[in-house]
Amino acid sequence: MGEKINPYHLSSHCLNGFRVMLSPGDDNGINGVTYEEDLFISHIPEQPLPFEESAIIPVDSTKCIKILSTFPMEYIDKIDLSDFKSDKVIVTLKIDINSFFDFQVIPWKKCG
Repeated sequence: MGEKINPYHLSSHCLNGFRVMLSPGDDNGINGVTYEEDLFISHIPEQPLPFEESAIIPVDSTKCIKILSTFPMEYIDKIDLSDFKSDKVIVTLKIDINSFFDFQVIPWKKCG
């Protein structure tokens, strides 16, 4: 509070959007995209950078996590949940000020 806002400041924007989805383990669909997917992290180009969002999801060995770019709609990576032995995983998408992204899926450990 009390900070002066610079009227000439321009926010950095990513020219591409990203979608992180939970989907069936198959690779059906155009470019690996199916219509049975659950979107849980989304970045649109209008959002300022840096961007970071995480989600904790239950592990279902029949499903996988996919990351896609939105323009053009393109499949980037897929991680099978059958590779994890924990009950849940933490999915994180970070996009830095230069539009480089970091996508991680790590096991979630309960504290205590």
